[in-house]
Amino acid sequence: MKRFAKIALAALAAILSSQVHAQNYPTKTIRVVIPFAAGGGADTLTRLVLPSLRESFGGQTIIVENKPGAGTILGTETVARSAPDGYTLLVTLDQSMTMNPYLYSNLPYDPVRDFTPVSLMAMSPRLYVANPKVGVKTLKEMVEHAKANPGKVNYGSGAVSAQVTGQQLMDVTGAKMQFIPYNGGPPALAALLNNEVQLIIADIGTFAAATRDGRLTGLAVSGPRRSSQLPDIPTLREAGYPELENVGFWGMWAPAGTPQPIVAALHAAVVKAIADKEINQKITGTGAEPATSTPEELGAIVKRDQARWSEIIIRAGIKAN
Repeated sequence: MKRFAKIALAALAAILSSQVHAQNYPTKTIRVVIPFAAGGGADTLTRLVLPSLRESFGGQTIIVENKPGAGTILGTETVARSAPDGYTLLVTLDQSMTMNPYLYSNLPYDPVRDFTPVSLMAMSPRLYVANPKVGVKTLKEMVEHAKANPGKVNYGSGAVSAQVTGQQLMDVTGAKMQFIPYNGGPPALAALLNNEVQLIIADIGTFAAATRDGRLTGLAVSGPRRSSQLPDIPTLREAGYPELENVGFWGMWAPAGTPQPIVAALHAAVVKAIADKEINQKITGTGAEPATSTPEELGAIVKRDQARWSEIIIRAGIKAN
C-alpha cells in the first residue's frame, strides 16, 4: 500500500507541477521550427500569424527558425527531440507526418509517438498545371496524351508528396509518366515554363500568377471546392476524377509529453490568429485555405492520411532515400 501511495503522490505532484508551469507559460522565447527554407508556404503562414501569437502571449518573443533539409526530416526531428515544455514548436506540411514514415527508411521520428498535435492552420489544395505547348486544356486530355506517349511525359514538383499524388493519378488512369524532382517551387515553375516537364502537381501559390496570365494551363485543383485564386479551374471531381480528391495541410505540433494546459493555450492562440479577418485574408491570398482543428482532430487527420498514402507508396515502391 505504501508503494502505491508513493506512486499516487508522485503522479499528483507531476500534475500540479504541470499546471503551475502552464499558468506561468510562457516566460521565455518560443521557437517555431520550420523544416523548409524561408519564403515557402509553411514559413509564410507562420510569419503571418506571429504577431497575433505574440499578442496572445503578452508580447512574449516568438522566433522562426528555418531548418530545411532531407525532406523536412532535419527540422521535424529537431522538435521531436526537444524538451516538451512548449518552447519549441513545429509548423510543417502534412508530408512530414503522413508520407515520410513510408518514404524514408529508418525515419528518426514517429509522427504519433513523438509529437502532440496542436491545431491545423491551413488547408493546401494542390494544382495540376501543364505547359501550354503540350496542347491540352483538361486533365482528361493530359491523361490521354500521356497514354498515347508512354514514358515521354514528365511530371514534377518541388515536393516529394507530388510524386505520390502523381502515382495515384497513374494508378487510377493507367497513364505512364516520369517524375522529376526539384528543390522547391520556384525551380519547378522554371522547369515547367521551359517545358522540361509537361505537368506539375504542387501547391497553388507559386503557380497561380503564371496560370492566370496564360503562361501555364491550369487543369484541376485537388480540393472539394474551386480555389478563390483560380476560380476558373475545375476541381478534380468536376474534371471527372473524384477518387483523386485530396488536400494537403499545414499544422502545428509540440513535442510529445507537452503538458495539456500548455497545448490548450497554444491551440487557443492559433485559433484566435487564424480567425483574425486580416490574417485570414492574407492566408487566402497565398492560395491556401485558413483552417483550424482541435488537437484530437489533427491527430485523426494524420492517421487517416497515413492509411491513404501508405498504400500507394508501398505498392509503387516509392522511396525518397
